[in-house]
Amino acid sequence: MRGLLFAMSFPAVLGLCCEAVAGFQPPLTAVQAWLTTNGYAVSVHYRVYDSDLAAWKESQRRYDGNSLAYWIVQRLTAQDGVVAWQAVSFGQFSSYNTEAGFATYDPARAAWLEGARVFPGDAALSRVISGLTTAGGVVMWQVSLSVSFA
Repeated sequence: MRGLLFAMSFPAVLGLCCEAVAGFQPPLTAVQAWLTTNGYAVSVHYRVYDSDLAAWKESQRRYDGNSLAYWIVQRLTAQDGVVAWQAVSFGQFSSYNTEAGFATYDPARAAWLEGARVFPGDAALSRVISGLTTAGGVVMWQVSLSVSFA
């Protein structure tokens, strides 16, 4: 009786597994990324061609500034479907924030998934991001403190 029950259950489980796998869509890896500036604003742009929609899907992260405080974006990289960058605020009255930003395109949602980790600072104590890299769809970095004595 147990053997018969297992034989009947196995095809049902196999059908569920195949259905779940059929719905999975791997990330699109041919991502393009670039920077633009407009006055004191800098934007990180990224796009990918979604063949299911037959369209380019684009998004951006904008950093606004002014004559007293502005952002610098560094280490822009696009690899394995992930875009990553570092942004640092500078200026006379800025908060000395450092940010690690990242984005990846989800074809199942037909949307970009974006995120950032902000490390706040001030004129005397700021944080420095080093080793910002992407590998296998993962974004990695290290953060260290930087102390400034006037």
